[in-house]
Amino acid sequence: ELHLRAAQGEFFAMVNLQFDRWGLSKAERDIALLTTKGLSVAEIADLRNTTQGTVKSQNNSIYRKAKVNSRTQLLGALIDELFIEDPIKMNLE
Repeated sequence: ELHLRAAQGEFFAMVNLQFDRWGLSKAERDIALLTTKGLSVAEIADLRNTTQGTVKSQNNSIYRKAKVNSRTQLLGALIDELFIEDPIKMNLE
């Protein structure tokens, strides 16, 4: 339990650092977190008491800043930050 909490804290710190690098606003950070957790646009809009159009617009801004095209690529960009070296160079396929 202690190791899991430490890892969660480190992961959250890394995510916030990447959000800083991308220049995400507070609202965009919230949307990005909910998006990478797998919530739908409708679910995010309900949680944030906003319209689906607003969430879609914020997602588009997030994707542009992160230089990705989808939620899958966004999550991949965050996970890539965890790797010290390229897994292919490490012979991990």
